Amino acid sequence: MNLSDFEKRFLDRFQKEVSADFEIGRNDYGILYLTKKSPCEAIVALYVFVKPHDIMISCKITHTHSERDWLERQGSKDPEADMITEAIGKVNDFISDRIVVSETRAPDGSLIGSGWSPLSAVDFENPAYQKLIEELHGTPISEHKWTWSGPFVRK
Repeated sequence: MNLSDFEKRFLDRFQKEVSADFEIGRNDYGILYLTKKSPCEAIVALYVFVKPHDIMISCKITHTHSERDWLERQGSKDPEADMITEAIGKVNDFISDRIVVSETRAPDGSLIGSGWSPLSAVDFENPAYQKLIEELHGTPISEHKWTWSGPFVRK
């Protein structure tokens, strides 16, 4: 497979810093991706889509980005390296059960939103947001959470 300089740089670090084996390929648009099946049926698999200005990390529940432009605006001296570092950190945290993905559903079962957050933020509550969601969608609002390994269970 032919790789751009950025893709080579990303893959080299990924293969050194991520202990799990990932399948590597290109999608129909020519974008480099890495994927690994999850033991959690709800998550299905983790995908990492690698583009020079954006690395997207995705599963069936939600997705997150590591973006070069955002890092540049934050004053990064090497946004490309920082983007790679951030993306690899997110992958490692996810497959090590240090990330919780969630979805919030309305009473009729329709999806209101989804999220990706560190375990340390799992108990964060925003009463004003909860009230707004209930006003817009009714009650009861349901939220479901998972880690890489399966349904999230408080320890």
